Amino acid sequence: MLELARELGNVAAACQRRGMDRTSFYEWKRRFQTHGFEGLKDLRPIHKSHPQTTPPEIVEKIKVLALEHPSWGCNRLEGIGVSSMTIRRS
Repeated sequence: MLELARELGNVAAACQRRGMDRTSFYEWKRRFQTHGFEGLKDLRPIHKSHPQTTPPEIVEKIKVLALEHPSWGCNRLEGIGVSSMTIRRS
């Protein structure tokens, strides 16, 4: 991909040819420049008990409140102790 982008002189055109979004391209480029070919290997999955994982009971509470009050939106649901971004992902 890096060579194709260099040949074309256009990252967007290279990504379009290979069906890759530009965000992914730049992430892979950064990993290659930082760690070489080793950086292109698949990363280990994040363990389900990651310290920043939202506890299942909070996720369930978000779902229940969202169904009971569909007009509230994520900003109003923030009052349960998690950010609106976490609520959007739940």
